[in-house]
Amino acid sequence: MECSGVECGAVVAEAATPVVEFVAGCFGGAVSQVVGQPLDTIRVRMQNRGADMLPRQKLVGLLVRRHLSSASRAYSWAQLKALFVGVASPLAATPLITACNFACYGYALSVLPSAGESHADYWTSGLRFFVAGTLSGLAQALVACPFECVKLVMQDERPNRFNSRDSSRVSTWACARRLVGERGVVALYRGFTCIAVRDGPGYGVYFCSYETVKRALTPSMGEPTSAFIAGGLAGVIGWCSTYGSDVLKTRMQMDVEGKKYRSTWHCLVSSLDREGPQFLVRGLGVTLLRAFPVHASLFMGYEFVKKLHLTVSRSPAPLLDVVE
Repeated sequence: MECSGVECGAVVAEAATPVVEFVAGCFGGAVSQVVGQPLDTIRVRMQNRGADMLPRQKLVGLLVRRHLSSASRAYSWAQLKALFVGVASPLAATPLITACNFACYGYALSVLPSAGESHADYWTSGLRFFVAGTLSGLAQALVACPFECVKLVMQDERPNRFNSRDSSRVSTWACARRLVGERGVVALYRGFTCIAVRDGPGYGVYFCSYETVKRALTPSMGEPTSAFIAGGLAGVIGWCSTYGSDVLKTRMQMDVEGKKYRSTWHCLVSSLDREGPQFLVRGLGVTLLRAFPVHASLFMGYEFVKKLHLTVSRSPAPLLDVVE
C-alpha cells in the first residue's frame, strides 16, 4: 500500500485503535529492550564514572576484556549475565511505557490539525509530528521515571544497600521495596526533571525524524525496509539531541540516597567543575552503537503488529500474505 503526501509516514499511527497501539507498542518495546539491554548496562556504568575512568575501561575494554575474555566458561557466562542486570524492570514497564507513548502520540496526531499534501506543507507537517512526539514524551516520563530509577540502581556495579553486594541476586521488586521503604515514593522520581527534558523534546525530534525519513524512503524501498532504516536513524538523532540530560539523569538516580547531589543543578555544576563539559557526552559512543538496532527493531515490531492487524481485519485468511 503506497501513501501520498506528507502524511505517508503517519498513516499507521493515526489509523489504529488504542488497543492496537498498546499491543504493537508493547511487542516492539519488548523486542528492542532485549536487543539493547547489554549495551544499556555498559552505557549507564560509563555515564556514572567520574573523570578518573581509565582509558582501558572504555567501551572496548568493557566489551572484550571484562565480559568476553576470561579464563573459564563459568566466569565468562557470569559476566555476560551481569549485562542483563535490571532487565526485569524495563520489561515489566514495557506495556505501560510503550502504550502511553504510542497511544499519546497517535491521539495527539488525531487532534492536531492535519497538513495538506503539497510541498509547501512539509514544514507544517514536521512541526505537527514534533509537537505530538513532545507531548507523548512528557506523558511517558511520568510512567518511565520509577522504572528507570530501579533499573539504574540495579545496574550500578558498585554495591549499595538497595542492590546488595550481588545485584544479580536481588529482584527488581525487592530493590523497589527497599527504595520506597527507606526513601519514600519520592525516591522513585529522583531525576524526573532530567527525564522530562530528555523525553519531551527528545521524542519530538525522534518521531519527527522517523516520520520524515520513513515517508521519504517508503516509495522506493517499501515499508519494512523503510521502517527499519527510519527507526534506527530516528533513535540515533533522538539520542544526540538530548543526551546530556540523560547523563545527568543517570547520575541523579544512581545517587538515590542524595549523598553526592542535592539537585539537578548541583549535579550539573559539580560535574562540570570536576570533569569539564566532556562529561555530558560520556558514553555517547556506546549509546549510538546501541540506538540503531534497538530503535530499528522497535519500529519493525511495531509496524509488523500494525500491518498484521490491518490485514486480519480486512481478510478472513491473510496471515500467509503478512508473513511473506
